[in-house]
Amino acid sequence: MPQTPIGKIDHYPVVPEAFVSGLGILKIEVIDGLVFDISDHRWTAGIEVVQSNLTFHNLPKQNYVTLKEGEQIPAKANVTASCNGKNIDITYKESQTNGLITRTWAVECGSEKGYYVQNIYIQKDIA
Repeated sequence: MPQTPIGKIDHYPVVPEAFVSGLGILKIEVIDGLVFDISDHRWTAGIEVVQSNLTFHNLPKQNYVTLKEGEQIPAKANVTASCNGKNIDITYKESQTNGLITRTWAVECGSEKGYYVQNIYIQKDIA
């Protein structure tokens, strides 16, 4: 998703910068792991999207996987991350509860925190 500032509006000009909000409407939609956004610059409040200094690399191709019982579980992806273009440490955690495997990669870049989660659901054979 391109990171594009959508402008600001000052709602109380008597005291500059006292009540400032983003100028626009932002819609974010996730379809099959891909993120799409729409900005409509007609609203007087909204969200200002700014570019993150944090980037994940080598993410799994699917963030939600459904398998039948007995099918092979995908190997853990070798996820890495960078902050301002420099490699940073990444924390990995995996948990399994009632047929759901949750893999979480987490990083910190100054005050920014980033997470990527992959869920693998294993359907039990009901006979």
